[in-house]
Formats: sequence, C-alpha cells, structure tokens
Amino acid sequence: MYVLPRKDFGVFTIGRLPLAGDAVRRIDALADAVCRALDGGELRGGGLPGLRAACASGRIALRWTTSALWVREVPRPDVDPDEAHKELCRRHVHRFAPTSPRTFAWWAGLPDADARRVWDSLSGELLEVDFDGTPAWILRSDEARLLDAPPPRGSRLLVAPDLRLFGQDREGLFIAPGKRRLTPAADSFHPHGILVDGRVVGAWGRKGGRVDVVLTERLTPGQYDALAAEVSAFPIHGAHLSASPHDSSRP
Repeated sequence: MYVLPRKDFGVFTIGRLPLAGDAVRRIDALADAVCRALDGGELRGGGLPGLRAACASGRIALRWTTSALWVREVPRPDVDPDEAHKELCRRHVHRFAPTSPRTFAWWAGLPDADARRVWDSLSGELLEVDFDGTPAWILRSDEARLLDAPPPRGSRLLVAPDLRLFGQDREGLFIAPGKRRLTPAADSFHPHGILVDGRVVGAWGRKGGRVDVVLTERLTPGQYDALAAEVSAFPIHGAHLSASPHDSSRP
C-alpha cells in the first residue's frame, strides 16, 4: 500500500486499469458490488470480495490504522485514462530508474503487454542506458541529475515489497523485480531490508515498538546511530532499535 496525496489518487488508480475494455468492465462490475456492500458508508475490514481489483476503478478509497483497514466509496477521479497510465509510468521511471518495462508491469500490476504499450507511448521521454551490460531506461529529463548524483548516504528501512524493486535478475543485476533474497539475514522474522549508504546490509522485523535488526556487515558508529535514528522516527509509540544477540556487527 502507498499513502497518496489526494491530487495523485487518479494516477495511482485509473493508471492501473488494464487497457482491454472487457477487463475494465469486469473491474467496474466488482466496484459496483463493493459499493453496494458499503451502502454509502465506511466499512471496517478488507474482506469484501473483489476489493483489491476494484480499487483500480478509482471509486474506492482505503485508509488504515495500526489495527484496522477501512473502505469507503469516493467519486471516480476526473482523469483521462491514457494520461493516467503515462503519468504512472513516468513516476515509476523517475523513482526507480534504471528500470525496465517488465519491472514497471510488476510494480503497476498491469499485464505485461499493457505495460509495454504504455512504455512505448513514452519512448520519446525515455533514454536507454547500459546497466552493466543490460539495457535499462531512465527519463531523459533525469539524465543530468543522475550523472551528477553524489554517492548515496543515510539509512533506510525498506519494507519487503520495496525491497523487491532491488530484486536481482538471473545475472544478479538490480534491474527487475526478483524474489531472490538480497541478504542471507532475511528470514520469516526479518523479511525486510536495511539500506545503508546505498548497500543492503541486513534485514529487520518489528513486533510492537521493537524493531529487531540482523546485520551482515559491520557498521561504523555513525552509521549505527543513523539507523537508530531512522527507527526512532517510526510513527509508532516507543519505537526502538534492537540488535539480535547473534549480531556481531554492532559497534
């Protein structure tokens, strides 16, 4: 799930609609059923049949707290579907480049053929680059910014779905969604990734306010302090960093 500004709601809903008319009609039918169940109100829980697919209609909004998901009907966004698809693709390339049509398809939840059509419609805005021998693409308007980009600094806690955007392809390159673990520290209790100065250096999981980390590289005191600060910034009461007892990477 993503927290979206209201003005971008149409891009991230209508922009995820498939291109085939019959598929769109099926989604609208699902949205009709969900809206009938809501009956003009807001319903707690995500168990409504077809809810996930129906959200692409733009007629349903979700909000959640730490303990519950709430569903309500909203007016369909007044946005041109073609423009919504193109803008969604621009957002993806801008944020996750160098990237590929396959990665965009996975991220947007679009069929591969649909994602390719949207991608091709932006061909004039995209620039192909060589990514360690693999073709990938960036926005032409981002070329100078990427060439002048300083080395990445700072600590980030990546949730598992975002970690997949760094997934390795068969050649081990970070260019496509992948299910291969990026760190041997990942397990069922630590499914998420820790990014420090541009490197995936471990995994994390959370229970209540306790954020437990397992590191695969030794951090400097400054890097460890930055990681602790990132944890403390969680919007969770009492969030604090806890290194696993077997973690020898703590300075």
